[in-house]
Amino acid sequence: FKSWSEAGPLLSSSITFGIKRDTRDRSFNATKGSITSYTIELSGGPLMGDVHFHKHNFQRVNLFPFKEKFISVFSIKGGYVGGLYKPDSVPFYERFFLGDIGYYGLRGYELRSVGPIENGVNIGGRLYFIFTFEERYRISETMYLLAFFDAGNAWQSYHDLRPFIVKKGVGVGFRMEMPMLGIIGFDLGYGIDNDGGKWVPHIQFGTQF
Repeated sequence: FKSWSEAGPLLSSSITFGIKRDTRDRSFNATKGSITSYTIELSGGPLMGDVHFHKHNFQRVNLFPFKEKFISVFSIKGGYVGGLYKPDSVPFYERFFLGDIGYYGLRGYELRSVGPIENGVNIGGRLYFIFTFEERYRISETMYLLAFFDAGNAWQSYHDLRPFIVKKGVGVGFRMEMPMLGIIGFDLGYGIDNDGGKWVPHIQFGTQF
């Protein structure tokens, strides 16, 4: 971490490949279907530059209708980033930091607050895992309420991996599709493993699934 933070300007040249299969019945407020996606990013090596790594992300989402207006949603995602020449030669800013919302979101925790801590600083993980369960109630075609459970963590290496030692969060929220604005939402999450425990608000634009 120290060598990268003091390295100065670096040239990065990368390329990303991805594949995705989406069988949901609609892109927002879906009632059934699944999403499977995988991406790989290659930086440096034959592409030149100063930063050399490979990064992988995988996600699987399943939606199951329950009665008339209830939808159960399960999501599992994980990823790994490693150096091309040395496993740990991954820049600080390319590592995984969990928390808040977004692709690496973990509700109930502040943005980029979850990961391996070194000397009181979150240095980011090279390996991460996030599990999400949501129970949704469809108010209309353009709005739903939800209750959620998130669990995840990030680790420095496979040797540090502890799949049952994760940060957990629970809470409630809503999503709404508005003309001209798109999808907006609000979640209120409680970080079960937060020091002292507290409720954290999350404002969201767009949706992950």
